[in-house]
Amino acid sequence: VEVLLEMTESPMWTPAYLNWRGLTDGRWKYAFYENRHEELFDLVADPFEQCNLAPGHRELPRFRQRLLAMLH
Repeated sequence: VEVLLEMTESPMWTPAYLNWRGLTDGRWKYAFYENRHEELFDLVADPFEQCNLAPGHRELPRFRQRLLAMLH
């Protein structure tokens, strides 16, 4: 089961608080930020989301397409 995640209209106290949308299936968490930055975390191996696996990850296009389908 996949769950849609969304953080919009967040307080803009610093540039770090960007709007984003993402998804999780319990194992993976994918996030797409309004500045086009992407994050991908393996929640089993990295439950505190310390290592962004998105750069160069071969499954990134699949996560992106799944998110777009959910938003559609």
